[in-house]
Amino acid sequence: MKRNATFTTVVTALFAALICAFLMLPFCTAIAAGIGSALADVLAGCVAFVPGTLLIKAGVALIAGYIFRRSAKPNASGSELVYMGAACIAAEAFMVLAYFFYEAVLLGVGMGAAGGIIGNIGQGAACGGARAAEV
Repeated sequence: MKRNATFTTVVTALFAALICAFLMLPFCTAIAAGIGSALADVLAGCVAFVPGTLLIKAGVALIAGYIFRRSAKPNASGSELVYMGAACIAAEAFMVLAYFFYEAVLLGVGMGAAGGIIGNIGQGAACGGARAAEV
């Protein structure tokens, strides 16, 4: 299967946001992830999603960074990976629910937004898979 350039760009941006959430302060990462992902929506022509993406992706980075920083113990062999995984799952679950709410309520799609859940789960899984592949 040939990968779409947009798909590759989006997955790379999401992966970078999660990695930064583990390396930087959560608030700084949230700003970078929100603005960067919103700009990606602008470039992709998805202007209706820009405000939602700005807040949702900032929230994803904030949640992932906060959970990791509050949970991970320095020098505990292997435990960082467990906490990274838990942080990614929680953050991506937030993303799926937040995009559903954004599409259903704020964009006025209603229950038609349920069709986007599978795609958003795939987006979250792609980020988690990219992280696991790096380790």
